[in-house]
Amino acid sequence: MISAFSRGSTAIFLCTFSANITHADISAQDVWSDWRAYMLGTGYEISGTEQMSGDTLTVSDTMLAIDLPEDAVRFEMRLGDLSFTENGDGTVAVNLPNVMPIMMSGTNDSDEPFEAILNYTQTGFSMVASGDPEDMTYNYTAASVGLNLDQVTVNNEVFPPDMAAFEMTMANITGTTRMQGGDMRTYTQRAETDGLSYDLMINDPEGEGELVFRGSSDTVGFESVSTLPEMMDTDNMAAMIDAGFAGDGSVSFGPGNSLLTFEEGAETFSYESTSEGGLMSATLSPEGIGYVIEQNDLSVNMAGSEIPLPISLNMAEIVFDMLIPVMEGEDPQEFGLTMVLGDFTMSDLIWGIFDPTGQLPRDPATIVVDLSGMARVLADLFDPEVAAQMESGPPPAELTALTVTELEVTAAGASLTGSGDFTFDNTDVTTFDGLPRPTGAMDLRLVGGNGLLDKLVAMGLLPEDQAGGARMMMGLFAVPGDGEDTLNSRLEINDEGHILANGQRIQ
Repeated sequence: MISAFSRGSTAIFLCTFSANITHADISAQDVWSDWRAYMLGTGYEISGTEQMSGDTLTVSDTMLAIDLPEDAVRFEMRLGDLSFTENGDGTVAVNLPNVMPIMMSGTNDSDEPFEAILNYTQTGFSMVASGDPEDMTYNYTAASVGLNLDQVTVNNEVFPPDMAAFEMTMANITGTTRMQGGDMRTYTQRAETDGLSYDLMINDPEGEGELVFRGSSDTVGFESVSTLPEMMDTDNMAAMIDAGFAGDGSVSFGPGNSLLTFEEGAETFSYESTSEGGLMSATLSPEGIGYVIEQNDLSVNMAGSEIPLPISLNMAEIVFDMLIPVMEGEDPQEFGLTMVLGDFTMSDLIWGIFDPTGQLPRDPATIVVDLSGMARVLADLFDPEVAAQMESGPPPAELTALTVTELEVTAAGASLTGSGDFTFDNTDVTTFDGLPRPTGAMDLRLVGGNGLLDKLVAMGLLPEDQAGGARMMMGLFAVPGDGEDTLNSRLEINDEGHILANGQRIQ
């Protein structure tokens, strides 16, 4: 089902978000042919009856369809009657119906047939295409765009409206899309909306549970650049990338909120959040696959029957940034991972569970992990056969270098920071018992560690003998630093495989 939504969004985007007027002559047939070529190239079936009358090309009973074998789902979008009108100045006006049904059908996990119908709606829509047949640009606006659930059928039984409902709306949309042809087709898109809201409700047909998920965002922006081969096998991602497929897209959003509630008998759960906005982006190319998630000033409240007390959390910054190489190659390829949890705080109610007398500093906590490195990829990770063998077969990649650009854990009055560089010899897997032999060093700095141990012992959370063991380990691996309650440590692994702490060999 998720894959069906993802693949189906290609059709939706072409119909609604389509880019910079350049004044040259194009015809109505040029625009329709460009749409048709794009859809056929991405694996869709397309049908419709064409008729030219004066300066207007009408394509009647237009439908897009695609089968998704991996999900046993068929996706269909009924576009109805489309019209392309030549304006007499080298541009073409595109008109779409106000309502375009989308149908997904297949079998669920219980092998029951299902069908879901959603309506894609729009008001105040206007689109103008310009340029030339090999370089077209679309400018568009709409007062509103929406998607709502019309009907769900499972095992030939129609769900009543109070069993399942979904609606998503966007207001005041503007944007551009530029389509450049050739052996490799390039699509550059940008869209902005003044606001987005969504509302999902699902009731158990037997009346034993209800799920509600709703939220909104003040502003939403979308940007993407994609490169597509003329023909693609959409069921084989490795072959698509090898043929030149690449994509880079991002969604930015302003201040917003969300609410999730669940009830089933005596079991309940609720989640509420607000934030000041953020960003989500994804890239896919021969260089790898990457994801970025950023969110600012996030506030979360949770409660439920399985949660002993309400949870209230706040975070000034959340960052997740990952890049993974996916294509086989002889040379090492770059990878990276960054995770940030900045200025994390929780309610006094939670603190009171383990620190009722307030002995620990309740300053905001921060966790930062910033890694990068190089790895040799031994197989195409998107190849279906490779994916099937990953759990039981040998690792699909070899680590050759790792850089710890930044490591930070700051909480409860103590702070651990560090950085380091290592290389790995994959021809030596005996020195470290099956692992490639590393060479390099890591520098660490601990501030407030002994003070934190003292507080934990005084609170009764840490036995004195365990605290003594921790101090012994710090004395073995670290040396006093310049400041009060500060320890420094340099951990090295040399070319012989020896491990040294501050110049002293410990293994």
